[in-house]
Amino acid sequence: MGTVLIVDDDYITIEGLKQYIDWEKCKVKEVYTAMSARRAKEIIENKQIDVLITDIEMPGDSGIDLLKWINQNQKDLVCIFLTSYADFSYAREAVKQKAYLYLLKPSPIEEMEEAVISAMTEAKRRQKNQMIVQSIQEQSYEDDSTKALKRAKKYIAEHISEEISRKEVADFVYLNPDYLSKLLKKETGLSFSEYVMNYRITLAKMLLQATERNIQEIAGMTGFNSASYFSKIFKQETGISPAVFRARSSE
Repeated sequence: MGTVLIVDDDYITIEGLKQYIDWEKCKVKEVYTAMSARRAKEIIENKQIDVLITDIEMPGDSGIDLLKWINQNQKDLVCIFLTSYADFSYAREAVKQKAYLYLLKPSPIEEMEEAVISAMTEAKRRQKNQMIVQSIQEQSYEDDSTKALKRAKKYIAEHISEEISRKEVADFVYLNPDYLSKLLKKETGLSFSEYVMNYRITLAKMLLQATERNIQEIAGMTGFNSASYFSKIFKQETGISPAVFRARSSE
């Protein structure tokens, strides 16, 4: 079930359409009305409108002006012009602005119902296509973000013995630094600095367990500028010194 907005400066036309069209048959759950393009814009801004039925000649902005505004603001709704004017220039402009149908007053109710049913079908088709495109775009964006995050983590691993800044890594993978941090936080639960420090300590543990390298060497390999600073941070993170960790591991 969809929604319709009727725009006409003639109150009798609006009431006639509201009263005589079988909206349930047309799969319409809500009918909004406006007697000017200005009021129509307010409704379109605040309501989900699927189909627009509008006159062309109205005080203030015309129906053509209204459709131009809709197109400029990327409001994806289906427009039916219902007008007393058979002027070719109007019809040509309506086609140019991608109107769906151009009907002349008085239009039989059966013809109006067929037009609304057709327009509602078109609106649902567009919405479905938009959802498919959006889903593909989101998936592509997620895939690109996942690849960028993998490259960022690889870069960190390869440069762990150096000073690493968030901006440096973000620039390498062509991401905004804040967005990189957001991706990292979402996947690991850690901020950028926490992730780097966690990687340094994890690598240090592996080196303490699997090699006989001294503390100074391990400090340099994991990005600490001195053995004393490495020992201090290691103890803060693990609760024990590197020497004690190595001794316990060997046991």
